[in-house]
Amino acid sequence: MISQNMARIIAKISGDGNLSGKQIMYFNTCLILIDEFKKDIKKEFGKANLSEGTMSNGTPYVAV
Repeated sequence: MISQNMARIIAKISGDGNLSGKQIMYFNTCLILIDEFKKDIKKEFGKANLSEGTMSNGTPYVAV
């Protein structure tokens, strides 16, 4: 069984994210969902390097 936090991480990456060999990215205009993603990453992985920014089209993102 996986935790609720991990299930949300997987769902967000599958729906609005990108998973590559070097990083995970999550894109969303809803800042509540962005914040939830960051909290879930911290709960599941502890000290993860998170960076945030905005794409050229104005969509916020979080990269792990």
